[in-house]
Amino acid sequence: MRDSDDNKPKTRKYPLPQPGEEPHKDQDIGRDGVSYIAENITMHGDIEGTGDLVVRGMVEGGVQCGTLVIEEGGSVRGDIRADRLRLMGSVEGAIYSDEVAIEETAMVSGDIEYSRMRMSTGSAINGQLNYRGERMDQMKKPDRKSAANQSKKVVSGVFEDPSFSRNLGNDTA
Repeated sequence: MRDSDDNKPKTRKYPLPQPGEEPHKDQDIGRDGVSYIAENITMHGDIEGTGDLVVRGMVEGGVQCGTLVIEEGGSVRGDIRADRLRLMGSVEGAIYSDEVAIEETAMVSGDIEYSRMRMSTGSAINGQLNYRGERMDQMKKPDRKSAANQSKKVVSGVFEDPSFSRNLGNDTA
């Protein structure tokens, strides 16, 4: 989201709504750069843009955007490329994001490549977590040979409070 005059990031007049909230009544969704996919909508095909997207329904295809919020009950079946991701719903596909927040109701089936991540107790991930120290827009795509040689940690299971269980798919405590 950019101001046309000086190409600097635009300040939102209204913040992104919290889960379950509706956009502010005066919010011009088109001009604010925020788009919504309602809970009763299923979208087929890829979505590409630089604005922000809130998914309450289902997307069957890839998503590329600025900030992506997938609310509880919302889902994406496809790869995600976003500057920021807040996940409360489900994703089946790879996630590439600078900042990832995975809430307690979230379920991920796919690999996550991130620069910064927060996971809440109760979230479920079945895939590989790949930390990248730099921002995604500064990263170079690795070739297939070097990517195959990198060591990766496979994470499978439900993220729980350590006092309850440390078992994430293996028998070590």
